Amino acid sequence: MNVISPDFGTASASTPKLDQSKKTLLFIDDRPNTLSANLFNRNDFNIVLIRYAKHGMSESYIKKTESFTSYYRDASKDLKTQVSDFADWCKSRNIKPDFLLNPSEPEQVFAHALGREIGVPSLSEEQVAWLRNKVSMKDKFREIGIPTAEYKAVSCVQDVIDFAKNWGWPVVVKPQEGFACIKTYKIQSDKEAEKLCLESDVKWMVESYAEGIEWECCALIAGGKVLDTYLSYMPARPIEIVDGAINANITVRPHPADFPVDTNNLVQRIVDGMKLDHGYMHMEFFVDSDGKFLMGETGLRLAGCEIPANHAYACGFNLFDSLIDIHMGKTPSLSYGQEHCVGDLLLPAVKGTVSYMTHAEELLSMQGVISYKPRISIGDFVEPRRSSHFCSAVVHVEGQSVEEVLDRMNFVLDHYKIY
Repeated sequence: MNVISPDFGTASASTPKLDQSKKTLLFIDDRPNTLSANLFNRNDFNIVLIRYAKHGMSESYIKKTESFTSYYRDASKDLKTQVSDFADWCKSRNIKPDFLLNPSEPEQVFAHALGREIGVPSLSEEQVAWLRNKVSMKDKFREIGIPTAEYKAVSCVQDVIDFAKNWGWPVVVKPQEGFACIKTYKIQSDKEAEKLCLESDVKWMVESYAEGIEWECCALIAGGKVLDTYLSYMPARPIEIVDGAINANITVRPHPADFPVDTNNLVQRIVDGMKLDHGYMHMEFFVDSDGKFLMGETGLRLAGCEIPANHAYACGFNLFDSLIDIHMGKTPSLSYGQEHCVGDLLLPAVKGTVSYMTHAEELLSMQGVISYKPRISIGDFVEPRRSSHFCSAVVHVEGQSVEEVLDRMNFVLDHYKIY
């Protein structure tokens, strides 16, 4: 893949001037995704892209988006300087942003510091900590009255072992500010704990392993009110996915009447407790066989993989346009089509240069498969990563029930080939 890293603090030479009669949205553009694809089709406001230049962007993506004003962030500088540099850049071009949209978990601190500096609706530093640092988050959950598994900040293996002496094995060890199960481990014993390498430059935590089924839930929020929630069943937990289990999320629609958790009420309690105004909330929680509930984690940003697209397909509406409207200060009317179950299935990849992948046409001919999105191509060299979003491609699969969708996903997996 061709990658280019433009100069810091520059805009495309061909960028037209912004329309001063329209509002301006800042968008943290860390990678191409379905949200950005919808955003680029909008023409009712100006768009300014803020890019993390260290990651680079594919040449084709840069070419496709060259009509938008783009700022390339110099992440080698400290946060205060980066924010100040951007504010100066805006002033020099008479750019007066009105709103901010950040879909990225790792960019939360930067994005909202920038938003506060230039005076657009943003999270406070304290709110970012609740939504980014998992120890602060769980402290806040308990303050609100939402139960969690036992947890503690740790800095060494002995801390993990001491925690397990009090609360039992297994435990989960992970970065306090991690995502996608990167560097996240389920530890069963002292011997397994002793094999851990807890880097000193990472803030770590340990928590008791929650029994039962791990569910995923998303919500759209506007004006401090939950507009709706979207429940997802996961055939395997993310911590199992990184070790080879099926990687899928299935949106459950209509919402089960007998589900033991009132998801709208749960999200509203968090919104009220954290004094959140608007955005897309993504969370995980656990329900055991007795109906006992434990909160996992949450974030105020777009869910990973293709989960938001699952919700859009399952409800028959453009979730992404609704989310963009929310970030433009509007409260969208959520009008759904015929509801059913839809899931994203992340297809496996193997190490080495890819010489063959099952063709898109064959996958799309399989029962229930409604879309195919490749993540790699023939000729690419693949280096596997231990993260819950690592894959070679994604297919969306629909059905009238979770069970039907899962059966169809397993059929796809049985027939998918890559080498």
